Amino acid sequence: MRSLFRFLAAVAAFMSTAVAVAATGSLTYVRPTTREDNSPLPASEIANYEITCTYTPTGGSAAPCSGQSPLTFPGASLGGTVTFTVTADGQACFVLRTVDTGGRRSIPTNPACKAIVIAPPNPPTGVTVAVNLAILQAPVYSVTANNTRGGYFGMIDLGKPCQGPVLWRFRARNFREVNRSDVYFWGSTQLRVAAPCA
Repeated sequence: MRSLFRFLAAVAAFMSTAVAVAATGSLTYVRPTTREDNSPLPASEIANYEITCTYTPTGGSAAPCSGQSPLTFPGASLGGTVTFTVTADGQACFVLRTVDTGGRRSIPTNPACKAIVIAPPNPPTGVTVAVNLAILQAPVYSVTANNTRGGYFGMIDLGKPCQGPVLWRFRARNFREVNRSDVYFWGSTQLRVAAPCA
C-alpha cells in the first residue's frame, strides 16, 4: 500500500510540474548626480546599481524573481537587461538602489513593473493521416437469363453463403448466386443475384 501511495504522489507531482520560461526586463534610468544632502555625486563614486526583482504570479503572492541575472548594473551604465524565469503569467517589478564606492546604499526607487504573459505553444506541423478501410461487404449484381452479369443492385455482408457454380469472373473474383434474403438491395429486380465468392 505504501508503494502505491508513493507512486500516486510521484504521478501527482509530475502532473503538477510547471514549465519554467525565460523572461526579460529592460531597464533604463537617469544617473544620480547628488547625494541625499545635495552634495555632488561624481560618476566615479558610483560603484553599481543594485537590482531587486520581485515577481507576483496571477492570483499568487509576491516573491523574489527566480534565476535573476544580473543582480547589479555597473556604475557607469544607464540601463540594462535583467533575465529571470517564470512558471505562470504575472507581474515583475524592479527596484534599484545606487551603491557608492564606499558601500553606502541609497533608498530604493519606486517599483517599475512589467506584465508577463507566457505565450501558448505552437501547433505541430506536417500532420498526416493514414486511413485503413476494412471492407465488410461485397457488391451484388443481377444474373441475366444467360447467366452473365447484369446491373448493380446492392451489397451483401462478407461471409454469407454462396450456391451453385461460378457464373462469371469479374475483377479477378468468381461470382456465384447468393440468397436474396441476405442482400441489402439498392434497386428492384426479380432476377437472381450473385456476389463474389471464394
